[in-house]
Amino acid sequence: MGRLSGFNYRAIVSKLRRAGFEFDRHAKGSHEIWWNPINRKGGSKNSN
Repeated sequence: MGRLSGFNYRAIVSKLRRAGFEFDRHAKGSHEIWWNPINRKGGSKNSN
């Protein structure tokens, strides 16, 4: 299990937004790509 396995979708999205991330696009399956324009880094998140 991942580090965020104890959180629901809304809690993870809230944490990403507070950290400055913006939703970029949907990826394969149930994954999403999030982008932080401040530090120009991205990451993916499983939306399940």
